[in-house]
Amino acid sequence: MNESAPNAMYYDGLLIHKPTIRERTLSLVRTLWNEGGAANGRGYCAGKTPFHVACDEGRLEVVKSLLEKGADIDAKSNDGNTPLHFACRKGHLEIVELLLLENGAEVNAKNDDGNTPLHCACSHGHLEIVELLLFENGADIDAKNYDEEFTSLHEACDEGHLEIVELLLKKGADIDAKDHDGKTPLHHACWQKGHLEIVELLLENGADIINKHTKNNDGIPPLYKACCNGHLESAKCLLEKGADVNLENNYPSTPLHIACYNGHLKVVKMLLENGGDIDAKNYYGNTPCHEACYGGHLEIVMLLLENGADIDAKTNCGCTLLHFACYNGQLETAKLLLERGADINAQDSFGDTSLHNARDRGHLEIVDHLKIVEWLLDNGADIDAKNNDGTTPLYNACDEGRLEVVQLLFDKGANLNATKADGVTALHIACREGHLQLVKWLVEKGADITAQDRYFEKTPLHYACDQGYLEIVKFLLDNGADIGYGYYPLDQACMKKSLRDSQVASQLSSRKGC
Repeated sequence: MNESAPNAMYYDGLLIHKPTIRERTLSLVRTLWNEGGAANGRGYCAGKTPFHVACDEGRLEVVKSLLEKGADIDAKSNDGNTPLHFACRKGHLEIVELLLLENGAEVNAKNDDGNTPLHCACSHGHLEIVELLLFENGADIDAKNYDEEFTSLHEACDEGHLEIVELLLKKGADIDAKDHDGKTPLHHACWQKGHLEIVELLLENGADIINKHTKNNDGIPPLYKACCNGHLESAKCLLEKGADVNLENNYPSTPLHIACYNGHLKVVKMLLENGGDIDAKNYYGNTPCHEACYGGHLEIVMLLLENGADIDAKTNCGCTLLHFACYNGQLETAKLLLERGADINAQDSFGDTSLHNARDRGHLEIVDHLKIVEWLLDNGADIDAKNNDGTTPLYNACDEGRLEVVQLLFDKGANLNATKADGVTALHIACREGHLQLVKWLVEKGADITAQDRYFEKTPLHYACDQGYLEIVKFLLDNGADIGYGYYPLDQACMKKSLRDSQVASQLSSRKGC
């Protein structure tokens, strides 16, 4: 190694060249090369040469000097970017001109993602560079990158660069080109940012919004995209140009479904005014009002009901609007539905009521403030209502260890000792799931500690022993659980191999006196 040469001091010389470029010390750059520096040496920074760095940072004089020293004009960094990629991305027009017009850089070079310099310029909004690439150098206007399969028009529409979109269309870019997901430039314009002027421009130039092929791979039309993100004006424009207000995606879900789900009130109003199907059902049988209820979008729910939405509509599994509101803890929405006449005792296909649903998610507030329990009792409803499995709201709350919910239901009259068809009680389940505090509370409130299931005559003690819950076993024994009921709990514990179960067995043995 030549210790006096600049390249010997740093990895391939880049650590000398890079700060030199940043300081614009052109004379020092030349000196370093005269001392043996490598024009195409690669360094620690993503495999970039000094030439890459100079083009990236817009150092025109340094770029010229490096070219004089034999810099590789199409050298690729670790991610496949050429110096032209860097210059186009950053908008360094003079460097782009130098590379292309005077030195013949490859205009359609692709990096490891398949992006060309034109992709870079369009994505970052550099109009003059786009013009240069297209008019002077014949860049491939419809080249697609690899994974996403974006064209330059996709990029420009996605980022909202109107003038570049105009230029690309003028040069014949494919207006209906599809990316990997089947999205056209119109989809991109309608999507995240809702670029209205670009939407209008694409439609004026014949972008397809009516033909079935305008859908992406998920069957999503541009109108759905616009409504999803609440882009009201873009959605209006699409409808004025003939978009089908009820065109479904593959699931199938309409623009009204997605607008309701995401809470875009103005878009919902506009869709209804333009014939949106208020009771359309998606793949799961959800109506737009189901979607609004799930999200708790109260004003939208009110609007839909005022426009005739079916308050008793059911999904494929029998869930009502009230089921949805209760399941997701949407208190005010649930109140509204009950005021408008929703059936408080409606059961889904599994036999669950809205009270079951409120319990399922542990929404103590909705069980309490919604006054579901009070209204159930006031209307003669059975707070111990059983679903198809014989499950009561109290039973499932015990399964999930939701002590506060159990306490609330008990205060409103729930039966602690109600059983399923198999004879299992809430205490059995609390013991099986290891909810010690809940077990203590249930026993204190009178849960039957000797209750047996119907198939194996197992008591809550059996269930606790079976799972090896030592503290629960101790508590049950201290409170009078009979160690000799049915198939001996000791036998169960002895069949287990874990330390926890051996401790349970020891506890049972000491209580049995053997």
